[in-house]
Amino acid sequence: MIRRLRVLHRFVFVALALALPALLVAGLRARRHTLPFPPATVSTSDTSGFRLLEKTGLGVRTSSGSIEVIPLRPLTAPDPLLYWSRKDSLGEGAMLLGPLEGMSLRRYSIPESGYLIVYSLGRREIMAADRIELSEGRQ
Repeated sequence: MIRRLRVLHRFVFVALALALPALLVAGLRARRHTLPFPPATVSTSDTSGFRLLEKTGLGVRTSSGSIEVIPLRPLTAPDPLLYWSRKDSLGEGAMLLGPLEGMSLRRYSIPESGYLIVYSLGRREIMAADRIELSEGRQ
């Protein structure tokens, strides 16, 4: 009886040794490749009146004391955060406006003209900075 169990166990372990790697490879090949962000779905009619900031890839519309920001292309930086600062670096007086995930419109109140800074929390570095000027009317 013990001999029959040993033969059965040997057969089962050999079968598992061949089947499990094959199932793993088949599972990895069956995965769908997805992008972390959906492709840019912002149409030109939605962005009328927005000015493109070249370095950050953001569309910005300014008015007295506030700005409207919309990403015009997907941001490749991991965990992007948007800051406002008087200088083009993060230091004393820099103000966190919020995260920049997705492609939706955001509105922020800022005290004066300055720099919009995209900071990657995942890389722990400044990805881009653009100067913005506040105006009384829309640009």
